[in-house]
Amino acid sequence: PELLADATIYLPTRRAARALASVLLEETKASALLLPRIVPLGDVDEEAFAFEPGGLGPLEPAISAGERRLALAKLIAGFAKKETPLLPTSPAIAIALADELAHLMDDFITAGMKFVDAQKAVEEKFSEYDEYWKRSREFLAIVDQGWSNFLLERKGSETAARRDQLLVREAERLARTKSGPVIAAGSTGTLPKVADLLRVIATLENGAVVLPGLDQRIEKNAFSLIGAKEDAIPGHPQFGLKRLIERIGIVREAVVPLCEAPHTAREDILSLAFRPQTDEEDYGRRIASKNSLAGVTIIEAADQREEALAIAIALREALHKEKAAALVTPDRALARRVCAELTRWNIDIDDSAGLPLADSEAGRLARLLAKAAEEGAVPSTILAFLNHPYLRGMFATDDIALFEIACLRGTRPAGGVKALPAVIDLLRKDKYHRSDRRDRFNNAEWERALRVAQKLSEVLAPLTALSRGEHEFARFAEAHNASLTSVPVEKQRDDSEEMLSVLAALIEAGRNAPTMTLADYAESFPATIREHTLRPARSENERLRILGPLEARMISADRIVLGGLCEGVWPPEAHTDSWLNRPMRKAMGLDLPERRIGLSAHDFVQAASARELFLVRSPKQGGVETIASRFVQRLAAVADEEDWAAARKRGDDYLAWARSLEAAERIDPLTPPRPTPPLASRPNRFSMSDMRDLTRDPYSIYARKILRLRRLDAVDEDP
Repeated sequence: PELLADATIYLPTRRAARALASVLLEETKASALLLPRIVPLGDVDEEAFAFEPGGLGPLEPAISAGERRLALAKLIAGFAKKETPLLPTSPAIAIALADELAHLMDDFITAGMKFVDAQKAVEEKFSEYDEYWKRSREFLAIVDQGWSNFLLERKGSETAARRDQLLVREAERLARTKSGPVIAAGSTGTLPKVADLLRVIATLENGAVVLPGLDQRIEKNAFSLIGAKEDAIPGHPQFGLKRLIERIGIVREAVVPLCEAPHTAREDILSLAFRPQTDEEDYGRRIASKNSLAGVTIIEAADQREEALAIAIALREALHKEKAAALVTPDRALARRVCAELTRWNIDIDDSAGLPLADSEAGRLARLLAKAAEEGAVPSTILAFLNHPYLRGMFATDDIALFEIACLRGTRPAGGVKALPAVIDLLRKDKYHRSDRRDRFNNAEWERALRVAQKLSEVLAPLTALSRGEHEFARFAEAHNASLTSVPVEKQRDDSEEMLSVLAALIEAGRNAPTMTLADYAESFPATIREHTLRPARSENERLRILGPLEARMISADRIVLGGLCEGVWPPEAHTDSWLNRPMRKAMGLDLPERRIGLSAHDFVQAASARELFLVRSPKQGGVETIASRFVQRLAAVADEEDWAAARKRGDDYLAWARSLEAAERIDPLTPPRPTPPLASRPNRFSMSDMRDLTRDPYSIYARKILRLRRLDAVDEDP
């Protein structure tokens, strides 16, 4: 076992690295173990790569994502105001465009091209395009120069460029030094520098590259069509692997399988479903062999709630049968619903993606605080802020209700939150109709409402002081941090501490952001913290997990549930960015948007090879009809009809269980009363002109006499 420490293993993600460490400990049956050097390629850093003493030295620090976003937004906002009316000038929209521009810059860095080459994408040969693309060329020239100057001033580098430099250094180190066994597993080599590193490892004397899910069943002619230069199929699951083995310089037949496939029928239908059609073949339906869907369950729920409940039942069943199970989905909303449904049985499951900071309680408090400070804040926003759970120790529920009745009903108060104490002082002097609740307010109730307004005004004072005119983003971030710090949180919470640290980082990054108003800051604030995620520090459930498609590639389980199998979710939509359209990207040799579909298809095929597979989707999301994932449609097209019907029938059992849990108990309504007094008890006459009794109690007496108006002949007749 001590020889393991000489090995180096490269894996796609940190979760895969932790899983490998657990497997090594389990297989060796040792209480302690010297682990090999495990390096995650998806999140490389300088500490993970071992450099030789006296090497090239440290690299320049990378610019943070938030700092780059705000700096690019400033360039976009300045260009929109001075150069062209075609671009929107809202800071929130500028920040959204900055994210797309940052992705485009990363694409150029990944492809090994200079960003100045982006101008060549809009030349005279593209003159048939709209004027917008010519303006885009002018802007890209400004960005190239402006961003280069910004990096020189900050003495920093792009995160993607620094990552590529680290990968190049590691490849050079492996090529010139001798070490223990070197293994790279699970990577498709999507990034060119990662592919170069895999090529170096494959050529080492003691190196090996383990390719994830290379299809060796598909015919040679069909496989050659996947990566053809003229008519490539970037949406095919084997596109990345074909490009990788070509970069390494080997043919597919030279790849040695590690073992015999345990589910050959499943591999056959998956290969057939995605197989491209060659020219010499007849365009007819090809059907997989019988029982190719053994172990597959298909669930088509009525809505998202039923989908989540059916998945939760499938996971609970696996836990009951002592099986390892995992939900694999790119839909974070579905993952949160499943977590909530599992609480029915007190099952705690870890979501590997965590919770976006903006959606946490502290993030919601920070967003409401910024919106409530606006001068035109609506009463619903102010009340949502006051009723936030973190403010329960600051504002009593009864006092908030009095404050709402006092000044938030009817006409919206002018002057914003800072004017609310003065508004209450004026309102308490008015006269009200007796139906108005304020007419019965005493001095103590007015004082309680006034105290709420004063506390609210004090908390929001740093932000409301900036409610007029435009200011620097850093000033808003400082005021936001001061307001949030003044909120007395009941106890130390991880999300509150994380929110304060993120705001502190925004203060520094905001010095290069565009100027804006308080309303613009409140609108753009969620976009500035979108990359921050909360991951609770708790032990992982070894038998139940929720994973993303990439993380699931290296994790095995007895039962895999693929959820959210709808178009736009799995695979995601192929968006074209706002700066270069699809023909321009193709002319420059950049990856097309369909490349994301190919990566998603590869993850689907990898996860679909599990022994027990559940394919789950909802025909409706948010009341809107959805389209089944193209991956599921491909399987349905090649599967035997009886096998497909049997898989759906297995899914009907889970739907029946889900509906029985949600079914309400049937309660028969009570029979309405049918009074039938005896004939002797009924009056014989009634005078409509006799008004003497009506003057005393007009309603009850008149109603009673009307009820007795009709003389009944039978005792049991309904009066």
